[in-house]
Amino acid sequence: MNRVRSFISIELNVTVKEALREFYNVHKSLSSNLRWTPIENIHLTVVFLGDQTLAFLGELYQIISPIVARFDPIRFAIRGGGYFGTQRKPRVFWLGLEDTTKQMYYLNEKLNECARRQGVVVEDRVFRPHLTIARPKSHVKIEVGLASAWLKACDVFGPIETEARVVSLIESQLGGTASQYKMLYQAKLGVIDKRLQF
Repeated sequence: MNRVRSFISIELNVTVKEALREFYNVHKSLSSNLRWTPIENIHLTVVFLGDQTLAFLGELYQIISPIVARFDPIRFAIRGGGYFGTQRKPRVFWLGLEDTTKQMYYLNEKLNECARRQGVVVEDRVFRPHLTIARPKSHVKIEVGLASAWLKACDVFGPIETEARVVSLIESQLGGTASQYKMLYQAKLGVIDKRLQF
């Protein structure tokens, strides 16, 4: 049975994407050795699901939809950034998210629990909400000082305040210069009686 790479994410609105486009326009000159995430592909991954069948993802959606509905829309800000890896060999360049209410973390926790109960092998690491902006191109040497220059660029970015109202279940197709994403299902936050409990 065919399986597809999949994840649960929060999509970004037009205002945020325009702010990111301006960030790109200013800072793409930092290095010609970076592969920048297309603006339309930038998202906040809440839970990575790995390779699953479409039938299973349909069943999972039916389970997570009422869980998502019990959350109010989540306000957060995009601000600052960093990189994964070392200063000499950064693997991923990202922009950070601030969620002062910690509801993003709680949403991640509840959806992780749900996925595990359905047999998904969920990544066992601390949730660090971020937007992946760029990665080094394959087989190239990153310039000395690029990581430091990235941090300086991020220091003056934001805050861009926004709100999560919809959670999406996404199919990811790898290949070419960028992944192709297909939205399979969407669930809205804050659409049922607040008196219901988890």
